[in-house]
Amino acid sequence: MEKQDKIKKLLTTFIAMESVSADTKRFAEVKKTAVFLQDTLAKMGCTIKLIEREAAAPFVLATYKVQGAKKTIGIYGHYDVQSEDPTSEWNSAPYTLVESIFIPCFFNHFTISSLLVALIV
Repeated sequence: MEKQDKIKKLLTTFIAMESVSADTKRFAEVKKTAVFLQDTLAKMGCTIKLIEREAAAPFVLATYKVQGAKKTIGIYGHYDVQSEDPTSEWNSAPYTLVESIFIPCFFNHFTISSLLVALIV
């Protein structure tokens, strides 16, 4: 499988997760998304710490050490998303990756600020 196909599969899986932290009925999905990120970032070589607090979305802390590096950078992102309501205003199905026919990219309103996208691009 080519790298672009792997990235597309990864994003398709990630975007399908309904990680709406403001909706208490979807807390299990938020937790599932945190575990997905934990596993994905670990496969990329990161050391992971999942920080959990009662009634809060888990915090995924990933560290990637580069031997001999003299500087440290930090990247912050969130994996929870806004509710898809009202769905009547969508041009495509929420939680679905859409491939642009105009420019070579994928999009969904959730992908703009996703940590995972920042890490794999």
